[in-house]
Amino acid sequence: MKKKVFTVLAIVVTVAVLMTAIVFVTALRRSWGTTVGRYLLADDGTGMVIRGNTPIRMNNQTGRDLFEGLGTGDKIWVLHDGIAESYPAHTTVYAVIRLEKGSVADIPQEVLDALRELAWLPRVKSLTEKDGNLSGENGPCLDPSQFDASVSYVLWIDDPAFRDLALNTQEEPPATSDMETRERLWSRRLPLFKFDTLEELEQFRQYDAVRERSSFSYGEVPSFDASCAKYDEAFFEDHTLLLVYIGEGSGSYRFGVKNILCDGGYLCVRIGHLNHPKVRSCDMAGWFITIAVPDSLVSDIGTFDAEFACDCP
Repeated sequence: MKKKVFTVLAIVVTVAVLMTAIVFVTALRRSWGTTVGRYLLADDGTGMVIRGNTPIRMNNQTGRDLFEGLGTGDKIWVLHDGIAESYPAHTTVYAVIRLEKGSVADIPQEVLDALRELAWLPRVKSLTEKDGNLSGENGPCLDPSQFDASVSYVLWIDDPAFRDLALNTQEEPPATSDMETRERLWSRRLPLFKFDTLEELEQFRQYDAVRERSSFSYGEVPSFDASCAKYDEAFFEDHTLLLVYIGEGSGSYRFGVKNILCDGGYLCVRIGHLNHPKVRSCDMAGWFITIAVPDSLVSDIGTFDAEFACDCP
């Protein structure tokens, strides 16, 4: 009996050694490398490993969730392919092992600042860790449930002049030699409009691209005309109306306000998906999201912005 147990153990050890050897040889032949660093979950769901002061995006092609259970700041060991030089750099990963727990305090502040400037992280000065993600503290990151927000259907709008009416579309994304990052920043920005009076809202509704689309509803989503019925002179006595437009390649998606970043003289409305349909229609759709905010909140705001906050599962 003891001999049988010994034989089984010998076989198990032999197989383990062979598997380790195979992985080692394969890694050498494919120029794989290893990195020890800190894990960071970016704003769009991208996993990164921070090696020193260098952030590296991790592209998982294994079909397994290599990042399950990891939290921002955790110390990790990563088996990966060659590292492509960009900012942030990126690589394909094959294995990730957590070495110890950590927190956002374990990531250099200059790395957080650089990633925030390029919109990989929420653009607020004060960041805390929450559920493994980076989010604003109570002051900068406002809970959207505090505000009356409505979503209405307006069809697809591809009129460049319409986007030129927005407060934020004249701003250029941060300069960077990485065209992938530049295009990503540009595609995430959403046109934002601000109305201080009922007259300004009515002028916007008479714009051709809006007037021609404002009477259509879509399923349970009302038309823009219907959504505007509640905004009258009394509303604008102590409120400002913010409006964000988002277009989508399918009418199956639904959107809502993820949060509102308000930091000093900067305010950014962040829009996210409310659903992730597996079966999607092929119609081009457009949506207006209106947010009623008190005048006291925006009286000192000099820069308004809006962006799509990817929350893909």
